[in-house]
Amino acid sequence: MLKRTLRTAVAKAIDLAPASIGYRLRGALEKFAFNRTPVVHDLPPIFHYWANAYVRPRFEAIGFASPEDCFFRVIEGEARRKPYTIRCLSVGAGRCEVEIALVERLRGSGVDNVVMVCTDLNPRMLEAGRKLAREAGVIDRFAFDVADINVGRADAGYDVVIANQCLHHFVELETILDNIRGMLADDGVFATSDVVGRNGHRLWPEALAQFLPFWRELAPKYRYDRVLRREAVEYVNYNHADVGFEGIRAQDILRLLVERFEFEIFAPYACIALPLVERRFGWNFDANDPADIAFVDRLAQRDQELLDAGLVKPTQLVATMRKARLRPLVSTMPFAPAACIRDVDLP
Repeated sequence: MLKRTLRTAVAKAIDLAPASIGYRLRGALEKFAFNRTPVVHDLPPIFHYWANAYVRPRFEAIGFASPEDCFFRVIEGEARRKPYTIRCLSVGAGRCEVEIALVERLRGSGVDNVVMVCTDLNPRMLEAGRKLAREAGVIDRFAFDVADINVGRADAGYDVVIANQCLHHFVELETILDNIRGMLADDGVFATSDVVGRNGHRLWPEALAQFLPFWRELAPKYRYDRVLRREAVEYVNYNHADVGFEGIRAQDILRLLVERFEFEIFAPYACIALPLVERRFGWNFDANDPADIAFVDRLAQRDQELLDAGLVKPTQLVATMRKARLRPLVSTMPFAPAACIRDVDLP
């Protein structure tokens, strides 16, 4: 109760504060949260069941198995195509676990002409990444830079730029995406895996209407909310951007990408299934319980039907882009990228 009251008070203080002070408060709270919880990618077993059963097959149909596999294939392709040591930039790299695994896998496949530059605003996270890279024996292929992506880099001409689950934390998206475009080599690739749903990870009204019948089926034990730390009777369409930068401008990301880049891989996914399989409620489900699996199967199947019919918009995206397309677009969706943008002016 005390934590919820404090969070509400902080959110109200941020809303009432001048914009510059509110921004600094959000940034301080986000840095504090990441420093207290350094392993930010832990997900419940039911998430992995859902992802492997319903997301992975759609990815595999267009040539990769996961976001990390997509990054690997992009870097490997560029490294094998070019006769020199290519430079990769990862923005918002955090502890650099994904980047370290990529370099290890590249070396294992015989690709060693890659230098990975990792940037983040949080020096503690990057220092942890440096330690992990040293322990993995790949420190020679890394550089670490505490830097603000809002400020363009002088060392442009990167062969690959990666933004892994970080764009939805940024406010100045236009500036950041312009900087990323400017940092790419003319034939460079921008690869991202990110959140593109409604700001604060809320469901849009049309998605909420489809989600609530499934919610109402749930017994109380499935409704324990790990964000609000209580059992929820009614689903709270919670705004995670109230306090920090979580999903602060997520709904603008796809539109801004479409305006600035040409897509080569376009793999959006997930809408109404995600709230129940992620961290907030996903730990309430047992991935070994046939009844829980059957429920998630129905939810996931309905989710995909709605997405394929265009009745709801995707909330997640894996994509690769260039300044000018070098190869034909491949997609998991029957729509062009622009058609997957949700009109924010609609009710």
